[in-house]
Amino acid sequence: MQQPVIAFSDIEGDMRQEVMDTIVSGIDKSGTDLESAAKSIKETLDKQYGLTWQIVIGKGFAFDIVSLEWNCMHCYYQGDVGILAFKTGGA
Repeated sequence: MQQPVIAFSDIEGDMRQEVMDTIVSGIDKSGTDLESAAKSIKETLDKQYGLTWQIVIGKGFAFDIVSLEWNCMHCYYQGDVGILAFKTGGA
């Protein structure tokens, strides 16, 4: 199985591997439907780690975000598909 290439992550330990597994599973299940993959990944992370996860999936995007410390990962999967997963502070 192909693994994501992590560009940045401040997530540590078991949670890091679980977030990567969730990303891979969400994309593999959804095929080319990246919107569905993002929704699936968000729902899973919200259930596992609490609400306010944000997911961005696409090709050729840039970002400047503020996230909760120890809750951000930017990686690439299947070559050039970029995935940004991060948790915000919520309301």
